[in-house]
Amino acid sequence: MKKIGNNSGFTLIEIIVVLIIVGILAAIALPNLFSNIQKSAGAQALTLLDSYKTPIESCLQAHYTTLPNAGQCTLAGQNLNAGAQNGWTVSIAPAVVAQSATLGTAVAPAGTVSAGTATYTLVATDAGAKTITLTRNAAGIWSCATGSASPYTGIC
Repeated sequence: MKKIGNNSGFTLIEIIVVLIIVGILAAIALPNLFSNIQKSAGAQALTLLDSYKTPIESCLQAHYTTLPNAGQCTLAGQNLNAGAQNGWTVSIAPAVVAQSATLGTAVAPAGTVSAGTATYTLVATDAGAKTITLTRNAAGIWSCATGSASPYTGIC
């Protein structure tokens, strides 16, 4: 019997099995990949917010421990900017901490604080309205928080 053509190649069953295996591997790998991308973006925002802590603390040390202190801890004075940065929207409250005439008393937009005990809240918000928050309490301790359903949980 005479052979008609070359019968080499893959059968339909072999191709379907390979496609199923590739689909299973993709289903396992892609969620991990996207999770790592989000955690990387969150780490970038946390680094951005961390860069604000040192200038804020330096300004508070310089202006609220000795008299006379006519200066203010302003964002512009510390080369800090709120707004869009690297895909994040950064907000800082209060924006200005102005010193009053009495030793060690600062007046913030939200109320009165004592020497070096100004409270600050630094918030980075992504395009999906998920946030990472750094907060300085009255004791001068910084803490980090994310929302409960945030993809950035665990980076603090």
